[in-house]
Amino acid sequence: MTAALSLLAVALLAGCATGNADDVGPVATEEAQATNVISALEATNVVRQFFKPTPTPLPYPTRLPALANIRMTTDVGDQNRPTNECTICGRSGPLYVAAEIADLHPGQRVIASFRAADGTELFSGSVSIGNDRELVWIPIQWDGAAGAPSGKYAAVVLVEGPGTDAEGEPATVQTEIGSITFQIQ
Repeated sequence: MTAALSLLAVALLAGCATGNADDVGPVATEEAQATNVISALEATNVVRQFFKPTPTPLPYPTRLPALANIRMTTDVGDQNRPTNECTICGRSGPLYVAAEIADLHPGQRVIASFRAADGTELFSGSVSIGNDRELVWIPIQWDGAAGAPSGKYAAVVLVEGPGTDAEGEPATVQTEIGSITFQIQ
C-alpha cells in the first residue's frame, strides 16, 4: 500500500507541474522590476517629505553692481581710466564721468545722468554691457558741457538690467549706484 500511495503522490505532483524551468525567468524578472519600482517610489516620497525641492536658478544676476570709484575727467586713457581729473572743469572739449564698477553682467546698461544744480537733467548717456565684468572703468561722455553756463552740476550713475519688481515678478530695474558733483567755469 505504501508503494501505491507513493505512486499516487508522484502522479499528483507531476500533474500539478506545468511548464519548465525556463518559464520561471520572466516571472521572476517581472516581480523584481515591480519591487524596484515600489522602492523607487518610496525613496521619492521620502525625499519629497524631508527635503525642499531644488530651486530654479534666477534668469538674472544675483550679485548687484557696486561703485568702486567715480571721477570727472576731460580725457580717458588705457582701460578707460580717467587721465585728466577735474572737480572744476573748463568748457573746452568733452567732459566724462568715469565710474569704476564691480560685478556688471551681460544685458545691463550703465547710465550717466548729467544734471543742473536744481536737479534738471541736461543729458543722459549709456553704455551696454556685453559680457561679465568683475571691475571695469566705464566712461560716459557729455559733449554739451562746452555750451553749459558756469555753475554747479552733478553726474548720477545708474545701472539698469533684469531684476524683480516689488511683487517679485521679473522686470527691468534701474538702480542708482553713485554720484559726483562738479563745477563748470
